[in-house]
Amino acid sequence: SRPDRDDYVEVLMENVASRYKKDFEKLNKTLVNSRGYPYDYLSIMHYKEFTFTNTGDETIKVKGIGKKLRMPIGQRTAMSNIDIAQLNDMYHCNKKQDANETVCLPGWTKFQRSCYKFIKRPKYQFAAAVKYCREFNSYLAQVDNKYEDKFLKKYVVKKYPNTLRWRLGGRKINDTFYWINEHNEPIEINYSNWAEGHPAKYTSMVLRKHNKTTKAISWQGAWTGSFKNVPKNAYSFICERPAKRKCIPGNHSDGREYRGTLAHTFSGITCQNWNLQYPHQHKVIPKGTLQTDPDGLGEHNYCRNPSKIRRNRPWCYTTKSKIEWEYCDIHICSKPVKRTDNKIPERLTNRN
Repeated sequence: SRPDRDDYVEVLMENVASRYKKDFEKLNKTLVNSRGYPYDYLSIMHYKEFTFTNTGDETIKVKGIGKKLRMPIGQRTAMSNIDIAQLNDMYHCNKKQDANETVCLPGWTKFQRSCYKFIKRPKYQFAAAVKYCREFNSYLAQVDNKYEDKFLKKYVVKKYPNTLRWRLGGRKINDTFYWINEHNEPIEINYSNWAEGHPAKYTSMVLRKHNKTTKAISWQGAWTGSFKNVPKNAYSFICERPAKRKCIPGNHSDGREYRGTLAHTFSGITCQNWNLQYPHQHKVIPKGTLQTDPDGLGEHNYCRNPSKIRRNRPWCYTTKSKIEWEYCDIHICSKPVKRTDNKIPERLTNRN
């Protein structure tokens, strides 16, 4: 029922039983969000060639790239690679799993995939706070969801009960609030939790406790202030930076020895199975199973750096049509471990 399905299959409506014709109607583009993933011949939801036939003839014929690759349709064994990729994308599963494999530098506090530094003093106005955070390769904190919102509020109330205001990275530009990133560029705010009556005419944002004895804290507007560090509009602030993925030991800096089970790219896209030629056709063909293939390839989609196409670090073909491949967020420790045995390097997994 995808709007683009006629590019991949031909539906023979004359062979479909009348009572089921509605099940073959294409949906409008406004009702379907494929999230950038291609038509999925192998989807567990795809009909078979003779589904709902009233003549004994085919109701669906594969065409285009599917016909060229002799793609089967209507399998009911398990969710396909692309089925899983779309679910991971929709529910941000890959990003949540990544959080278990990341660490922060000393002095920083970790939550999900970010590290935070709470600067009680010196107190700065907006521009000076941005500059301060930038010196740590970070930016003023951006709150992306209710869980991060709850974490920051709970943390500052518990750790700093006497500090009333904490500056965040939101700033008003042309009457609209944006997050300001580490490059001083505006980013659209997709989550907000303003207190009643805010942000009003204010030009920046803070987490504010109502008084030193209460635990109540909320988003409120504040004045940006000038760059000069004067007491007025100068507050404590929170810096944020991405957490670093744990490095893995190895004898080669390009990660060719990696045999873990990370199965998505650094941007969170689920990898294409190495033994499949869809959505991307390639020449990196497995020569055995996960255990016997010299590059650790097989009927899986784990990140690898195979000898056929050796890159700077482990990578994979993606399940998105317009992005052929991307690197995986796998890093080799700066000082390679000298091995005297045949043990496989420590596994880096995206599973709990």
